[in-house]
Amino acid sequence: MNQADFLWLVGLIEGEGCFYLKKEKDRATRPAFEVITTDKDVIERVSNLMNTKIYATQPKDNTHKLQYRVRMSDTKAMNWALTLYPYMSER
Repeated sequence: MNQADFLWLVGLIEGEGCFYLKKEKDRATRPAFEVITTDKDVIERVSNLMNTKIYATQPKDNTHKLQYRVRMSDTKAMNWALTLYPYMSER
């Protein structure tokens, strides 16, 4: 990934992404990550850069747009979190 793509990804994830701990049925927790947007071209770029699948969620009614998301968990999510963290703003 080139520097421009990486910095674009950091900025997008800063605003639209979420790293979290997902609680499983067996009460174990694991790292997870997702980005959600209604912009298909944006999510396609994220998917290509992060090498992950796109999921589409139908809105509950016709007044909302179709949502697209990428998500990952476990080692892949943790590796991305560690890679991106130094470039993200303090919260």
